[in-house]
Amino acid sequence: MKLHVGQDTIFRILHPAAIKLYNGVSSLEILCDCVANPVKIEEYIGKLSLFRPFMPMLCERLGWQKLERNINGDAFVIEPKHDGERILLHYTKDQIELYTRNNVNVTNRWGYLKAIEIYLHQSLLKVDNCILDGELIAWDNQLKKYVPFGLNRTISQEKNENEKDKRQLVFIIFDI
Repeated sequence: MKLHVGQDTIFRILHPAAIKLYNGVSSLEILCDCVANPVKIEEYIGKLSLFRPFMPMLCERLGWQKLERNINGDAFVIEPKHDGERILLHYTKDQIELYTRNNVNVTNRWGYLKAIEIYLHQSLLKVDNCILDGELIAWDNQLKKYVPFGLNRTISQEKNENEKDKRQLVFIIFDI
């Protein structure tokens, strides 16, 4: 039997704040606990925690006409769209975890962490903990450009030292 009822419809029935709560905690257990005990909702809404995945904000695609209407003659900046994998990086000096935008923990998958870990520790020497939102992208040192997303996993697992010198993964951070 197919009901054709989406997640958001079910969440709206459970509680008016259920969608916002789930996007912030990505845990059905916490969501159900808060629906059963509504006073707990304030504990979680709008509060991020290290090593608890959450749904990041996504950009909206606009056509030129809508963009022009929204800008209304004001100055603006356009951020380039990179062809990589959206990663939310949770960091402490003792622990690092990587999550996709769909809250899949990829810390130990495909060698992503191993490929960027040394650079993270060097870059975050004075940081005790943080959550970094960015894009994991493959860079080709010879071509001096980013390469297609499909090569991320291949590059992170390259064993040949010659290949490692030619290509590497980089983590472009666009929110802290």
